[in-house]
Amino acid sequence: MKRVSDLESKETLGDSELASPTPKVVGLFKSRTDKEPSAECSPPPLFSSPPPGSEPEVKSGTPHGKAVGNFLLWRAKGLPPLTTGEELPDDTVYVGPLNKLPSRSNSSDAIREIDPDFLAEEIKAKRKEKAKERIAGLQANANIAPATTDSEQPEDYQSWRQALAGGVSSRRAAARWWTLSAENARYLSSDPEVSVREAVAGNPSCPAETLGRLAQDRVVKIRKMVASNLSTTPELLVLLAYDVESSVRLEVAKHPLSPPPALHTLAADSDAAIRESIAMHPMADVHLLNALSCDDSLRVRRAVAMNASLPKSAAERLSQDKEVSVKQLLASNATVDQDTLFRLTFENDLYIRRNLADNPGLAPEALNRLSDDADRLIKIMLILNPSRTTHIVEKLSSDSDKDIRVLCARSEDAPAAVLEALSLDTNEEVRLWVARNVSTPLKTLEQLAKDPHVEVRQAVADNRAVWESAATRSAVLGYLSGDKSVFVRRVKRSRSPLAEDMLNALSDDSNKFVRMVVAQDPNASDEALTKLASDELVDVRMRVAANHGSSPKTLARLAQDKEVRVRAQVAANNYAPMVALRILAKDADPFIRLVAADNRCIPDDSLEALCLDYDRWVRKAARAEFDRRVQLRSQII
Repeated sequence: MKRVSDLESKETLGDSELASPTPKVVGLFKSRTDKEPSAECSPPPLFSSPPPGSEPEVKSGTPHGKAVGNFLLWRAKGLPPLTTGEELPDDTVYVGPLNKLPSRSNSSDAIREIDPDFLAEEIKAKRKEKAKERIAGLQANANIAPATTDSEQPEDYQSWRQALAGGVSSRRAAARWWTLSAENARYLSSDPEVSVREAVAGNPSCPAETLGRLAQDRVVKIRKMVASNLSTTPELLVLLAYDVESSVRLEVAKHPLSPPPALHTLAADSDAAIRESIAMHPMADVHLLNALSCDDSLRVRRAVAMNASLPKSAAERLSQDKEVSVKQLLASNATVDQDTLFRLTFENDLYIRRNLADNPGLAPEALNRLSDDADRLIKIMLILNPSRTTHIVEKLSSDSDKDIRVLCARSEDAPAAVLEALSLDTNEEVRLWVARNVSTPLKTLEQLAKDPHVEVRQAVADNRAVWESAATRSAVLGYLSGDKSVFVRRVKRSRSPLAEDMLNALSDDSNKFVRMVVAQDPNASDEALTKLASDELVDVRMRVAANHGSSPKTLARLAQDKEVRVRAQVAANNYAPMVALRILAKDADPFIRLVAADNRCIPDDSLEALCLDYDRWVRKAARAEFDRRVQLRSQII
């Protein structure tokens, strides 16, 4: 470690060179004469200026500079160094953004100006040189082959060293690991590759010290990653709120943990996109929203109207906005006070009233007023609104529009009187939805069971309320079981064990589709399934063979059925008894033996016999099942 004052500084420029009227580039700096403006110059375009109050101090006369954070000092060949009186590392690379440039100690009329192009090339070359030195040092301490590709997360110290000494992709992958330590983060934050530093800046495990160093990086997208990192401290977010790049400030405005000082600073930003993000921020307080509700930008006022923390004063101001789109968004905000929402019901704009009808926070008084609206879509939205009362359903149930009456018939909270009135509707679809409604009274269902349309009677048979009531089951289902329509008698898989009696009655039905539905129903009784196992129709016996509720005795009998498809269904049934599977393992048809070999419940002795079967497909399936069982038993042991 050396002091800057101890560096070699004896090389100076001659007086003839300083007096030359032609500007000359010497190393990093360009010499200028007193004919040019010489006192101050703006920061070079290569860097971004720090926030006010944190720029380095540079005194004229005696060479003196102050290093802040990541701002280091550069010693150009042929020029005396800048001295700070502090110890600096030997790998000092460059001078950061300065509002005032240093001057020569022996000549106050020659001011040096940074050449950005030369500076960028020198910084890039110096960083690559330092990276090679670090990699060489790591490899000298341990014989490790550098990794050149992305790898999985390292599990030991050796893997970390290999990743840090590897190629760009390896270092980039290491920078993304969630177990990134403070030492490794500090090392990777000075990597010459931008993508590596960007990965470190976006890592949630990156320590605050490293994030603070990366927040001063010259690359804009690295500072953007720091501003969007959830681990960035509030103090650093306040600092980044003063960044010269609007994209960095926009990330701070979008950050969910931005502190109030940063939000208040960005609320006065000249960029409308940043103010819009502040208006949508969940942490924006009442003062910010009140101020932004008067913003000149339309997009900012629209964002304020959508904020869930909108105060009453700002809502009243936005309800009188000259732009209709602002009031439309305000009408859809469920957190707006009821007085403002009720005032918006008098607006002439159709979309404002539609947004109000869809607003779940609307009071009953405003809903009742909107129910008198002539717009069809508003009435539909009112019925679908979760905050609407039964009074709205009762009022709209007599509407002339069929779709509105259908929605009323589908409402489970509709009053019994409304459902009873809709059951007498002239439209078939309205009566159909009354029959499907589980809130329909039993008396109304009994009347709908005699409806002239088949779909209505079938909907009554499928209604859950019918199955759960014993009184209705005897009155309604008994009547429907003798219906002339097959679609009414063909009951779907029941939702309750109370359907067992009706399934027994339908097992003798003359229609094959009714018997097929009963045969595949798991709630069918043993008596019904035993009866259907002797059915003359193959499709009925197949469904009994595949039914998990069939008794072992029934399945054993079907295992000897003359029809191959029936025996195949028994062989594929995992609930088939062992006696049935033993019978099927000796079946003459190789397809039956193949299906039985795939059954995981087949006995071991039958499986061993199938492993020696003459058919190679049967042997292959049996050996696969045998190997699976051996592996499973070895794991258990």
